[in-house]
Amino acid sequence: AVITAAVQHLRGNGIESISLIGFDQTPPWENIAHIDNRIAIPDFFKTGGWPERWQLTRDFLAFDRFYLLGTDMLDGHYTGWHTDGLLKIARQAATSGIPTNVVGFSLKDCPLESAIRGLHGLESCHNTTMCVRDQISLTRYRRFVGREAVLTADPAFLLEPDTSPHSSRDWLRSQASESDLRIGLNLSSHVYD
Repeated sequence: AVITAAVQHLRGNGIESISLIGFDQTPPWENIAHIDNRIAIPDFFKTGGWPERWQLTRDFLAFDRFYLLGTDMLDGHYTGWHTDGLLKIARQAATSGIPTNVVGFSLKDCPLESAIRGLHGLESCHNTTMCVRDQISLTRYRRFVGREAVLTADPAFLLEPDTSPHSSRDWLRSQASESDLRIGLNLSSHVYD
């Protein structure tokens, strides 16, 4: 949802060419529309991938700006190597002279030390904007990184609604017309934090 919303928003604001970088063996996210170029860099994260780093540096020459969709992946919550790789790519873009924006990320209360070092390294680049997606993460960012960031909403809120016919929507409408109450819950471990 975050990638789709970001792509829709960029297209709606006149961005003519969008490249998507992913770490899968196959080109990433084939089902997302309006992507002009897909760049797969699986070894960049796992082995250091120096040939991929050189290629990515060449690819950056065509970019006017770089956005890292940080979501909940920049504090090491899932895997350290993934967080470190994402921050290295963003730093590589920023040190290549490309205006870099880290969009809508959150921080847990005890991020990995390598994630904090990566955020510090990115902050040292003069053309980088850091955007956190909630007040708690902004407070944590100030505490861990010692810098300011921009408070923004999650990019997923930019997602255009899908108004096409759908069986679950039809079912919900039919239930509402019968005066029955239906409640949907989406619970995750975050609720208990």
